[in-house]
Amino acid sequence: TAFAYLNLAGIHYARDQFAEAARMYEQAVMNQPADRLAWIDLGDARFWAGDPEGAATAWHEAERLVDERLAVNAQDLEARALLAALLARLGERARARTLLADLTPRADLSTDALLDLAKAWEILGDRPRALHYLQSALERGHAPAVLAFSAWLDDLRTDPAYARLLRQTLPGS
Repeated sequence: TAFAYLNLAGIHYARDQFAEAARMYEQAVMNQPADRLAWIDLGDARFWAGDPEGAATAWHEAERLVDERLAVNAQDLEARALLAALLARLGERARARTLLADLTPRADLSTDALLDLAKAWEILGDRPRALHYLQSALERGHAPAVLAFSAWLDDLRTDPAYARLLRQTLPGS
């Protein structure tokens, strides 16, 4: 089932076994083709496995699925945050920045949406904003361990400002 493939893919991804993760995500999207998050994860795994064209194909499918969701509700903040992160991955910087301008850290954004926005800003090269959104996500209870599994945040995690953020945000860090 798609669920089993997603779990296996996640394990491989967390171990930086991106090619194997991509194979598992491919099985997942074959079983559950409307799962926009699985398509994003497939794109990410392909990208980090060295297949940027395959990544773009998967991300464009995810974009199509997110656009369908936004056609039903253009104010869906989760979908808009996801789209901003997708556009950043696809190199569509101007479109990503336009979406990001409307998505400030506010109470109606989930911690997952805040993490998507942090990734988008990091991909776009705006580390201070990425850290700002990470701080908001952590303050609202996002699990810090999850941040360790995002390859998009690898460089950010080496920044001393990230270590300071963890110390300030998390008791006992």
